[in-house]
Amino acid sequence: MDSPRDDDEARKLVNEDEMKYVDEEEGEEIKKEEEIKENEDVAKVDENSTNQDDEETTKSSNHDDESYHDGTDEFEVFEEHQLRSIYEYVPKHKTTLTSKLKESVGCSGSCVVSFIFGLFPIITWLPQYSVRNYLPGDVIGGLTTAVVRIPQSLAYGLLAGVQPINGLYTAFFAPLTYAFLGTSKHVSVGTFAIMSLMLESAVEEYELLHPMSSPHDVTSNDTTTMAMMTSASLVTSSLGNSTSVPTTMDDVTEQAHIAYRLQVVTSLTCLIGIFQILLGCLKMGFVSLFLSDPLVSAFTCASAFHVFTTQIKAVFGITVPRQSAPFAIVKTYIELFSQIRQANVTTIIVSIISVSVLYPIKLININYKEKLRNIPIPIELFVVVIATVISGAIDLSGNNDVAVVGLIKRGLPAPMVPDVTIWSNLASSAFSIAVVGFAMTVSLGKLFAKKHNYQISPNHEFFALGASQIVCSFFQGHACAGALARSSVKESAGTKTQLSDFVSCAVLLLVLLVFGPYLAPLPKTCLACIIIVNLRSLFLQFKQLPRLWKLSRFDFFIWIVTFLGTLLLGVDTGLFVGIVFLLSSVVLRIYHPDISVHGQLGQTQIYRDVSKFQQVCVTSSSYL
Repeated sequence: MDSPRDDDEARKLVNEDEMKYVDEEEGEEIKKEEEIKENEDVAKVDENSTNQDDEETTKSSNHDDESYHDGTDEFEVFEEHQLRSIYEYVPKHKTTLTSKLKESVGCSGSCVVSFIFGLFPIITWLPQYSVRNYLPGDVIGGLTTAVVRIPQSLAYGLLAGVQPINGLYTAFFAPLTYAFLGTSKHVSVGTFAIMSLMLESAVEEYELLHPMSSPHDVTSNDTTTMAMMTSASLVTSSLGNSTSVPTTMDDVTEQAHIAYRLQVVTSLTCLIGIFQILLGCLKMGFVSLFLSDPLVSAFTCASAFHVFTTQIKAVFGITVPRQSAPFAIVKTYIELFSQIRQANVTTIIVSIISVSVLYPIKLININYKEKLRNIPIPIELFVVVIATVISGAIDLSGNNDVAVVGLIKRGLPAPMVPDVTIWSNLASSAFSIAVVGFAMTVSLGKLFAKKHNYQISPNHEFFALGASQIVCSFFQGHACAGALARSSVKESAGTKTQLSDFVSCAVLLLVLLVFGPYLAPLPKTCLACIIIVNLRSLFLQFKQLPRLWKLSRFDFFIWIVTFLGTLLLGVDTGLFVGIVFLLSSVVLRIYHPDISVHGQLGQTQIYRDVSKFQQVCVTSSSYL
């Protein structure tokens, strides 16, 4: 048995263990209480800081006593004057009509200088002209362009319904004026087939409504007109013919009719220039956006058929009266084939020879452009010179009744004031021609400006073209615009600045002063063949249809509608129909947009239309 002493020691040990266990439990409880107190202190600090932030936010935004509750959050409602006061509203500056007039009319010295420099870009680029870097290219480009200008201007003058010499006047005065005012370095402004066609169409339409009743029907500028009639009938002795004046009534009537048409053309050209200047002052350069590429392509292609139709009569040597729209082109061919037995065989032979020479060389110039170092073979000039020499030697006009150009007066023309009394009858045609000429020129200017890294001003191009038209109208010229083929020749020949136009005009001046009269025996059918061969690029615009069908059905039908409208209804009406259809298609695209969902192709980062691929992953982001 254990002794009492041992029992007492055992009890002491048990008590000590219990005390230690109790002490450990109390220590753990104390630690837990301390941790809880620390967490409470941290929470209080966070709560205090949050309350302070809330108080500051409330103080800064509490400008209104009204508030509403959605159960948990509170939003402040501001009045408009409070928002403007807090966030410093800047009111719109109101100007009166008087102040606006003062700002637009009033101008400082620096403003005048800036206006002059903007009006005449030549003041800006000419002082910076580098003779070493620019002059060789400008001289070559000017000479090359002049070689192309001479036969084309003769042909397009005839196409415009006036004499070929009037085309030469346009080819001289138009680029000379544009060189001072134009912003494009590479556009060749002058005669253009589409402009000549629209002019001829407008003049014949005017003649149908206001025919010349007698040889004395030309009432405006009688002195200038009679002088022009007399000079048009003279034949220089250097060509081996005697000098004569119109003696028969038919001769007098013919010369009066030529003068009457020229009067209408110059008045129409002047009105076109005024419209273009007004549109430029109103900053309406954006109107070219309404003439989309498909519309312009279809319009020019259909116009090429009209040009071909007007020239095919000269190829056969047949005179076909003007047919009225609609379906004028169909009526013309019906009338042409009804008179086919009256065709001049010699004229047909000359036409076949001319086309046989022109077309192959034209293809060589296109296909072997690089090997020719961008300088085309001047086959048109060769045809003009050779045909003139042969016709003068064997007298095609007298022996074979072949229509020839006739006298080209030596020297520059006398100024001729346009007849403003007929403007009201020409306004609609003038406006459409002004817009088309501007659109053609600006589209070419933008193309070359992008290629050579410089800028053009569409609004200033309105002013430059308008001034060129007005100058041409006062010097017996007709409406002008930028021509694609001639501009391409000018650019590819190495032209750097507008100085090349001065070189080209110098060559044309030499022709007018010296060589002009020697072109009198040139057969008109040669000029008609030059026009027809140059229509090749316009006819080939049919090649755009398959591409348009794949890219956009709307653009495809815009092309078709514009082409058919221009071909069957006439140039002016067809252009209007095309623009209306274009704007209608824009409205349809807005209300019925083409929407597609693109999905991810597998694990790639490529997204395509889900309707065209089967293995495609569509996510929510595909609809964004």
